[in-house]
Amino acid sequence: MDHNNTRRQKLAKLVKAQNTVKEKIEKTLDAWNVVEKLTGTVDAPLDWSSEHDHYLYGTPKLFINNLTNPE
Repeated sequence: MDHNNTRRQKLAKLVKAQNTVKEKIEKTLDAWNVVEKLTGTVDAPLDWSSEHDHYLYGTPKLFINNLTNPE
């Protein structure tokens, strides 16, 4: 009887550990978790979303009257 209980306990620990690893993997693979962790951590111009080509590749700005970060 003790042998069966010991086996069940070991199996239960293994299943619990496997579920924990699975949850961690799923959580780290979720792009929204990554975005949430990074939100607000980078200073960027206020017109970044509309002028990203300008900031990434140096193309001319599309909108002249965009807001910029005050310096």
